[in-house]
Amino acid sequence: MTGRQWQSVVIVVVIFLAAGGANLLLTVHTITVFKTSQQQQAQQVERKICTTLERIAELQPPQGNPRVNPSRGYDQRLHAAIEQLAPDLGCMP
Repeated sequence: MTGRQWQSVVIVVVIFLAAGGANLLLTVHTITVFKTSQQQQAQQVERKICTTLERIAELQPPQGNPRVNPSRGYDQRLHAAIEQLAPDLGCMP
């Protein structure tokens, strides 16, 4: 091979390596942006869920003897379960 041909081969290899490196950097950047976006969306959803659970937990079930009115017992048990759900998810201390 002549000197000119070697130069051409070297230039092609350098271009190939530069394109591969640029592709790698762009892929890493895209993945990082995607992960950050997903984390932000997850935090927003978590805040919304916690806010809703807090509002539901503030509601008090009707008072009354569950033996006389079984639906009151159901409401009271449901409220107790919902109150426990928020701390289980880490929404409330």
